[in-house]
Amino acid sequence: MYEKSLLMTFELILLFSNLVFVILFGVMITYVSVLIYSKFYLKRPGMLFLLENNYSASLVLSTILISIALLSSQVYRTIIQNIHMVQFISSNDQSTYIISTIFKGGLQIFFSVFLTIISTFLITRIYDWLTKNIEEYREISEMNNLAIAILFSGMLLSMTILIQEPYSRIVEKLIPLPSYNQPK
Repeated sequence: MYEKSLLMTFELILLFSNLVFVILFGVMITYVSVLIYSKFYLKRPGMLFLLENNYSASLVLSTILISIALLSSQVYRTIIQNIHMVQFISSNDQSTYIISTIFKGGLQIFFSVFLTIISTFLITRIYDWLTKNIEEYREISEMNNLAIAILFSGMLLSMTILIQEPYSRIVEKLIPLPSYNQPK
């Protein structure tokens, strides 16, 4: 009874620390994404587009952030499920299992963000290539063309939803979390 209560307390501590990590990590990813988006897509320093009330640029950036969150959440959900499995593992193997889950889970999250940035870049470049007669980035950043921003954001969001499942499977295959086989 005492061991079960201690295990539940430990699991809650892990989950709360995970929550804090995700919040801090999310803020950091948001900040870095804004800087990358400003520099490479808008060709402007920092967050100048926000001061200019550029709704189009803000909409596209918001969609990129939602894409990162959607794709990373698939990976994060698997890590949380793994942490819940600790209660079924013998007490001798729990610390090894938890450390391995946290380490490999962290690698999965970092890799998923990296893969998301690459996916977003590829999706936007393919879209840009298909619409040769429209300079989307110029229209969005300089002309504040909301119609193009809405279409561009819709395309990016729909592609994110479509690649979500294979994306999470790729991350899980490249960096597998520890597994637990229940006794028969």
